[in-house]
Amino acid sequence: MKQTILVRYSEIGTKGKNRKWYEQKLANNIQHFLSKKGISAEIERRYGRILVHVEKKISELKKIFGSSSYSYAIQTPIDIVKMAQAAMQLVELHRNISFRVTCQRLDKTIPMNSQEVQKQLGAEIVAKTKAEVDLENYDVNIEVELIHGNAYVFTERINCFGGLPVNSQGTVLAFTETKQDILAAILMLKRGCTVIPLFEKQQPTELLQTYGAKISCQLNKNQTIRTIAQETKALALVNGQTLNELEEIETELLVLRPLTGINEKEIDELYQMFEMSSKQ
Repeated sequence: MKQTILVRYSEIGTKGKNRKWYEQKLANNIQHFLSKKGISAEIERRYGRILVHVEKKISELKKIFGSSSYSYAIQTPIDIVKMAQAAMQLVELHRNISFRVTCQRLDKTIPMNSQEVQKQLGAEIVAKTKAEVDLENYDVNIEVELIHGNAYVFTERINCFGGLPVNSQGTVLAFTETKQDILAAILMLKRGCTVIPLFEKQQPTELLQTYGAKISCQLNKNQTIRTIAQETKALALVNGQTLNELEEIETELLVLRPLTGINEKEIDELYQMFEMSSKQ
């Protein structure tokens, strides 16, 4: 049985006339990421959502920048009884459980509006399970999104990192000698940049590739920052210097230092967050 995953985004929704291009870029990134993992998926864009149809649950979507959250949902027709059955399939509802129904109608061509779904679905669940409705102190929030002639029923939202889809902005080179350098590169990936990691002796960890960085390049006498920048059309150089560590870097490229406004504790917390997420 196929799983349907509703992928949401936030910043992409502010892109005006370019919004569809960013949506497609995110959809392509999801498809590419899953393909590398050997996961077959059908992907479609509908009314401000990206629908991912897969055979089983996956944990990789959180690692794809551009999405703000996602949910595993059961797809049903616009039918209250079918929606109630889906809700009861997702969670055990009985007399000692309280719940509420939250509906969002993204497809305005669907005649039934959000308030009607909430009221009728809540009444159907009460009739079938004897569970109680509590709009404030509920045990379970049953959510429904109405999209392209279907209802998608779910009970959980998994938060993601947001940002913009990787490779939707310009190309940058990034030092990877320290933990701070790697974090700085990840933050530029989150801003949608194409990131090419640089190293002199020790190749960087797989952490950057997990979040979409390109294959790393080794610096030597024949392959300098300048030559790599010319070959890749890189626009800037990224490093992990903080405000207390600022040093001049001899380069013709624009130098980006995304950690200058972050203290040491926040740097450690951010790095650990990305590192832990990469292992899930």
